[in-house]
Amino acid sequence: MTALIIRWYSVYTYLVGEVLMQSMIQPKVTPACATLASLVRVLAVACVALLAGAAAHPQGSTGRILGVVTDQSGGNVAGANVTITDVARGVSQTLATDADGAYVAVNILPGTYTLRAEFKGFKVFERKNILVE
Repeated sequence: MTALIIRWYSVYTYLVGEVLMQSMIQPKVTPACATLASLVRVLAVACVALLAGAAAHPQGSTGRILGVVTDQSGGNVAGANVTITDVARGVSQTLATDADGAYVAVNILPGTYTLRAEFKGFKVFERKNILVE
């Protein structure tokens, strides 16, 4: 990004320098050179404004909780129920793991969560105080 700004400034300086050199050689600056210099200035200002706006774009106000449910031997557990509960709001979201034992809860509001994983024949796993910022 910085290289692009430096490149633009180099081109701008070169073109303005050429216009100034022409104006020193010729007492009158041709209308085409003056128009070109104005156009380059406008483009430079527009590029800086666009780049500054892109850098200020926020990342978003939600997060996600993801993981993989495995058994004691390290094998993936497909079809396990994973419940994610927002402690402060009391809102729960239940997910099922995929064929690889993975789960993803998206659009999670910032807060503290409890995660509970269950599958028939296995001990219930619970993790508290998961912080989403």
